[in-house]
Amino acid sequence: MVKLLLNLVVVFFVISCSEKNVEEVLNDKIQQSLILNEYAPKGVLLNESNEPSDWIELKNISTNKILVDENEWSITDDINEPAKYYLPKMEVDAGKFIIIWCDKGISTAESLHSNFKLSGNGERIALFQNGNLVDQVIFDQDVKKGYSYGRGLQDKDIWMTFEEPTPGKPNALLDYYAKSLE
Repeated sequence: MVKLLLNLVVVFFVISCSEKNVEEVLNDKIQQSLILNEYAPKGVLLNESNEPSDWIELKNISTNKILVDENEWSITDDINEPAKYYLPKMEVDAGKFIIIWCDKGISTAESLHSNFKLSGNGERIALFQNGNLVDQVIFDQDVKKGYSYGRGLQDKDIWMTFEEPTPGKPNALLDYYAKSLE
């Protein structure tokens, strides 16, 4: 009986909202998220231990601060194991970045290290929230050592090659270096 009542409330809500309002609500949900923004599977940038390391950059694309709870957001290189690496509890201001070194190192308060490395031979990187896929990118074996791959400024669905990686900075600053991966 309770389940039936809940279903009726949901149906009533959907019917009572105009199509535009429902679309706006969905767009707001999508915009209040972390996304994969840049990655370097054959990274040459040095982590805090002065070792060259692969890395992944996440970005808060919302206009609000995101409060990340323990065991809420995870990142993986294996779609069948979505909870491979959980982000620790943190706050991510609007428009800010998170860098995750993919070197199987030990995370500290200053530096995050995943429990997996990226393959220079191609693979998938996936980001999950509460077990639900939020974002992913699949890359092939044609990655170049020292280059990074990131989203373009104008269209977040286009991934570009960057001769000069931009961890922690907007990719747009170096869009003129980029070549489309279309």
